[in-house]
Amino acid sequence: MTITEEELKRIAHLARLHLSDEEKTLFRGQLDRILDHFRKLREIPLEDVPPTSHVVDLENVFREDTRENSLGKDSLRKISEHLEEDGFRVPRVV
Repeated sequence: MTITEEELKRIAHLARLHLSDEEKTLFRGQLDRILDHFRKLREIPLEDVPPTSHVVDLENVFREDTRENSLGKDSLRKISEHLEEDGFRVPRVV
């Protein structure tokens, strides 16, 4: 089954394409080959294939959330001299 001239004109119209006679001949052959591939795919027996959303199993790769103590203010004072009550003093960025 090949694509007809009318079908090609309809597809070109829907795609808003203005095709020359050479392009019509070229694209008609290309569309025929594409549709042949789909016809071959229809021949594959899929009755015993279960529906899948992923071809590989999905697994959470994140670690478990655990609560850990953070550094205290005394430890932070040893690291930085710019520690204030609620945070660090940093240069102003404009």
